[in-house]
Amino acid sequence: MIAPKFNYTMKGTHAVLDNDMPLDWRRSEYCGNAACVEVAVSNGTYFVRDSKNPDVSPLSFDYAEWKAFVAGVRAGNFDVN
Repeated sequence: MIAPKFNYTMKGTHAVLDNDMPLDWRRSEYCGNAACVEVAVSNGTYFVRDSKNPDVSPLSFDYAEWKAFVAGVRAGNFDVN
């Protein structure tokens, strides 16, 4: 299932949905530098962006896609050697 397309505008480094609800970006507590991804959730859609490039449009995923991604991370499917 493809996540619905949300319309938003960037206000500084904050994506704001057209309904004027800003996205609350979160970053892992294990992130020790600026090279991190940030995640925000709004109405069941998960948004992901690169913390080094917050002005670039975030990626969006529905719940099933996000759940599959998290399961893959936990299983080590994305580990880099």
